[in-house]
Amino acid sequence: MFKPFLEVEEAFKLLDVAQKTDQNTYIFVSVALYAGLRQKEILNLKWKDIDWKRQHLTVQCDNDVRTKSNKYRIVSMEEDLVNILSEHRKFNLFASEYLISSKGAKRVCIKKAYRNVLQRADLGKPASARVLRTTSCSFWAMTGVPLKQAQLWMGHSDVKITAEIYSQIVPSLQKEYLNSISKLRSKECGTNLAQLDENNKLCHGIKS
Repeated sequence: MFKPFLEVEEAFKLLDVAQKTDQNTYIFVSVALYAGLRQKEILNLKWKDIDWKRQHLTVQCDNDVRTKSNKYRIVSMEEDLVNILSEHRKFNLFASEYLISSKGAKRVCIKKAYRNVLQRADLGKPASARVLRTTSCSFWAMTGVPLKQAQLWMGHSDVKITAEIYSQIVPSLQKEYLNSISKLRSKECGTNLAQLDENNKLCHGIKS
């Protein structure tokens, strides 16, 4: 069954409220929206799992942390998420190995703080951690990320699960795709005409 997702403005309203309310919740929402991780995966995420140079994070799967698919996966990080986590790292007051932690450098339960953020955001619709994850996938669909790539980032065992989310998004983008070939042809013709005009100016000694 398809899970609901947030619209773009709703997602970033939630992110903004979280930033103003609670730092741990802000990081939680950021990773969920930008990287599509599950709640447990986010709370288990450690600083060593982030590759700053390659701009990706690794969702680990070992004896202590089990992913749903029982496999580790690598998820690319957008520039915004890199910046958010980089800033968070500067103020990691508890010197914890975990991105989200409390005093004593221990992992935290995010549920209560997240409920508070949801109340403040007043979105008028459910926005569980699962919804945030689905929202991330919907953003990838809207921005043209290939289905197979989204499946790998989400850690879905079957591409049909990812396709179900994509199928809800792609129809709404059909207007944007209309006349796409004509637009390409028009763009190419425009480029050729601009080059022809420039060549004519050069032949007549006219400066641009």
